[in-house]
Amino acid sequence: MRRLSLSLLLVVIVAIIGAGWAMDRLFARLDHGDHDDLQIAEQLGYRMVAWLDGIDTLPAEPVLPVSDEAYDVYLIARDGIALPEPLGAQLAEGRVVMLESPRGVALHFLLPQSQGILVLTVPQPSSGGTAMRLLLTIIFYSCIVLLMLVWLYPLIRRLQKLATAARLFGQGDLSQRIETRPASQLHDIESEFNAMAQRIQVLMDDNRMLSSAVSHDLRTPLARLRFGVDALDETSLDARQGDYVARISKDLDSMEQLVNVLLEFARLEQRLDELPRRAVSLLPIVQQAIDSQSPDASMRVETKVIGDIPKVMADERYTVMLINNLMQNAVKYAHSRVRVSISLQEGRVKLQIEDDGPGFAELEVERLFKPFQKGSLPNVADPAIGGYGLGLAIVERIARWLGASVSLDGSTDLKGASVAVAFSPQPPSHRTP
Repeated sequence: MRRLSLSLLLVVIVAIIGAGWAMDRLFARLDHGDHDDLQIAEQLGYRMVAWLDGIDTLPAEPVLPVSDEAYDVYLIARDGIALPEPLGAQLAEGRVVMLESPRGVALHFLLPQSQGILVLTVPQPSSGGTAMRLLLTIIFYSCIVLLMLVWLYPLIRRLQKLATAARLFGQGDLSQRIETRPASQLHDIESEFNAMAQRIQVLMDDNRMLSSAVSHDLRTPLARLRFGVDALDETSLDARQGDYVARISKDLDSMEQLVNVLLEFARLEQRLDELPRRAVSLLPIVQQAIDSQSPDASMRVETKVIGDIPKVMADERYTVMLINNLMQNAVKYAHSRVRVSISLQEGRVKLQIEDDGPGFAELEVERLFKPFQKGSLPNVADPAIGGYGLGLAIVERIARWLGASVSLDGSTDLKGASVAVAFSPQPPSHRTP
């Protein structure tokens, strides 16, 4: 940042001083014409003095025609003009006295013999002088802007590259890096971005490797324990021993289920970035998810489709996983009713799943998207209900990859939880009739 600030300050100073010096030289060259006019008028005045000095009668009218483009020439008496003493002495010595008036610059010449005064008025420059000053002012500021743009252009290009790399990195492309240059104004920022990206990539790779390795390594001792429990079941055990074996078998089932969930979550992190998205019809997937839950007779699942629903850009397999997780949670925590509605709102396909269960605590909404985070569920009668806290984390990962958004809220009608997923529809140019 210090390099950026110093280079900006240097460019501003150079732009102002350089442009000002150039404009001053140009104005001096253009303004030289006015001085030439005065020199010509002065020479003309001396010649007229030599010609008019022998005339006895002093005319009261101009001796030359008065015109906007010509000099005004008058002969006046010596006592017809009051001059300060220095200017009077200058006039008596035969030198020209220049006085500026609204009509222009008046050159005064003394006629030695007749003691008259020849007045030759050079008209003021036309409005072209003002226009010239305006033009030079515009050129001055244009030069400053141009010099600033010359400095800003490479900076803007580097910022665009940095923004593009940050956007792609945020979308999951962890290999994004920026080619740094020592002379770049953003060298420090680009270097820090590359270092940050490298640390995050290493952390994510280690996390994925650890999740996969631990989950796989846990399978071996679990398989041995399972083999031992099965062997015990085949032997004659008393009632108390059989109860212990049943408890161990139940704990092994829970551990195996947890390991499978961990493996699936680790695979999910590795696969999402590799899968392409295509147009998928949402209605059959929703119906399949509803049928797969097989709720009991006391649970009623309602389906509501509003309007003509286009296909969405997604992957069918992982969209099924997303909706299954949401349906599983809704059926698990609902008392008696679950409602699934699909609609087109604000250019997005919105899937909303509501239930009449305990809902979400307001302070838990953001936390529930993190892995292994479960709600407090204050209104749930069975404390054993619930999973491992990975359902909504999986939903959030899949939705993020699909370019969808997930929101948790309370259901207005059913008074329970409401989960809404907004998908991107298939672009109109790719839709088939």
